[in-house]
Amino acid sequence: MSQFDTLDPVREARRANVARDLASFYAEMASPEKKQERFSLGRLVTAMSENKLQGTYEAGVCRAAALFQGREWDDARSQIVPFGALLSRDLTASIPSAGGNLVGSGPASAMDILRPFSVVARMGVTMVDKLTQDLLLPNIGTAATAQWLATETSEIVSTNPVIGQVASKPKTAGSIIKASRQFVKQSKFADEVIRQQLLGAIGAALDQAVLAGTGASGQPTGLSLVAGVNAQSGAVTFANMLDSLETLATADADDENIKYLTTPAIRRLLQARDIGSGTGQMIWRNNQLADKPAYVTTDCPAGTIFAGDWSKVMVALWGSGIEIVVDPYTNFKAGAIQVRALIHADVIVSKPAAMLRHTSAS
Repeated sequence: MSQFDTLDPVREARRANVARDLASFYAEMASPEKKQERFSLGRLVTAMSENKLQGTYEAGVCRAAALFQGREWDDARSQIVPFGALLSRDLTASIPSAGGNLVGSGPASAMDILRPFSVVARMGVTMVDKLTQDLLLPNIGTAATAQWLATETSEIVSTNPVIGQVASKPKTAGSIIKASRQFVKQSKFADEVIRQQLLGAIGAALDQAVLAGTGASGQPTGLSLVAGVNAQSGAVTFANMLDSLETLATADADDENIKYLTTPAIRRLLQARDIGSGTGQMIWRNNQLADKPAYVTTDCPAGTIFAGDWSKVMVALWGSGIEIVVDPYTNFKAGAIQVRALIHADVIVSKPAAMLRHTSAS
């Protein structure tokens, strides 16, 4: 459970009911002949399209995920697939102690699952998942200060830290995947292909939201538009990169966490640009920029370099997983199934001054 969830008797009672309701199911799954079960996206999609989900292992996992987030499990066409079920490994069925074992032999967070598919996850953003209500975070505008006391009778001068709140509500992103019935039912690679497509689309959507979200048309507000992010412009020179580090250090960004992120085109430019004075040392070398780790992504806006302490960027995820809806009818004549995946998320920058945006890079 996320540390941001609010404990209350109603929620705890619901979870206790979930545990009791699922105990018999998982007890059966833990019998000697069913010690190991592997969650299959292919089986899930096929069962949903044929309305044969009841009684399957996938139904039990999805049911636990739905009940965890307070949703009734009564729609065979729409299921919540927990992030842990998207790990490319076996799930161990066991008797649940608090709502059911959703991820098998070890805990898996959304960050663990999305890291290979999202560059911002690899940059070290803070990811909070399993949210069930709007998120309120403290925001310190002016920090409290400490003073040294000259004598035993010296008084501390009063300071007034400014503490506010940042409110966050879920925004929804979706993707549609189309596959033939024969592929889903017969291909031994169906599970991995569907998993890669789902997580790839979600990872790209989160990257785009963090870097370039407009705050309009249902999008989160990304670093390109967040107020308070340091702005820098001009040609990309070694001196400008040193200026960016100085700006971030002056804003008390954690120097050990500073990383750069830009486009493949800017990396190519800097790999061929000398730091100056004919040293023969390139600005971008050994995947570093100004001696800090540097990454690239095609989701970064053109002509832009981002730098900063990425742990101050938070990705909030609502619900216990990805919502999947199967449509077996739209492409019925072609023998294809459409799978719609939805994720509910938002982007919050807890300390904008710890990030920097360099534009007009050339």
